[in-house]
Amino acid sequence: MRRLSLGHYEVVFEVLAEAPYQKEGYAVTEKYARKLEGMILEHPEDWMWSNRKWKRKRTIYD
Repeated sequence: MRRLSLGHYEVVFEVLAEAPYQKEGYAVTEKYARKLEGMILEHPEDWMWSNRKWKRKRTIYD
């Protein structure tokens, strides 16, 4: 997913593997990781923006 402007996004779906998958190894996971890494390198500002949603909320005791 890529942020185009405020409230506007572009999503591209890409087939990484077709069933039946290999029973051993991590070929699909490896392909996903390489695609994600490429996306982060091309648009690092979008990765940091999308990653913020998992940020832990601080409490008054932190």
